Amino acid sequence: MWDHRDVVQDVYDLDDLLDAHEILDVKQENKRRADEIADLRQRGLIG
Repeated sequence: MWDHRDVVQDVYDLDDLLDAHEILDVKQENKRRADEIADLRQRGLIG
């Protein structure tokens, strides 16, 4: 996500790090939900 050089040069701060973690959490949750829906569709439980 970030180059080590950017971190060392203080391009990013704590708020940026927290935002990055939130983005990763949301991406993971979206994937989990999509996988769950795909599984339900494959088993014929939803249309």
